[in-house]
Amino acid sequence: MVLPLARTFEDFFQFWCEFMAKKINDKRGLFSEEALEVACKGRDDWNSWGGLAGNQGGEFDFSGIDFTKEKYKGITFEGYIFHSVVNFSGAKFSNISFATVEFKRGMNFEKVIFEGDADFTRMKTSNRYIQINFSNATFKGKTLFEKVQLNGDTDFSEATFKKSVSFKNSYFHDSAKFLKTELD
Repeated sequence: MVLPLARTFEDFFQFWCEFMAKKINDKRGLFSEEALEVACKGRDDWNSWGGLAGNQGGEFDFSGIDFTKEKYKGITFEGYIFHSVVNFSGAKFSNISFATVEFKRGMNFEKVIFEGDADFTRMKTSNRYIQINFSNATFKGKTLFEKVQLNGDTDFSEATFKKSVSFKNSYFHDSAKFLKTELD
C-alpha cells in the first residue's frame, strides 16, 4: 500500500481514519461469515476455532441474523466460549439455549427478539470490565437466567418479558439496570 502525499495534517488524518475503518470492517466481516459457519458446526468446533480467532481481537458479529430460518434450526450456543466481544443485536431466535456459555469480553443482545423459550442458565462472564447488553430485547417465551454469574455492567433497560422469567440464584457483581423493563 502506498501512502498518499498528504498536503496537510487534515488530509493525512482523513486518509488514516478511512484506512483504519476499512481494516476494522474487513475483520468484522470475516468474523461474521466465518464465525457463523463454525458456530453452526457445534460447540466443540466453535470452542477450538473461537479461541484462536477471538485472540486476534475484533468482534464476532451475528447482528441481524434470523436464527428462526430453517437453515439455523437446531442451533444451540450451549457451552460455547466466546473469547471476543459478541454482537447479536437485532437477531431473532426461536427456542435457544445459551446455558453454560462463557463470555470473556462482552456481549450485545440489544433489540434481539426471542420468539420461544430462552435458557441462559449458568451463563457467566469472566471479566469485570465488560458490557452485557440486553436492552430493548423481547423475550416471548419462558426465560431462565438462573445461577448466572455476571461481572461487568448489565443492562436490561426497556427489555420485555412476555412470559415467566427467573433470575433464581443469580449474581450481578457490578451494576444491573432494569429501567423501564416490562414483565407481562
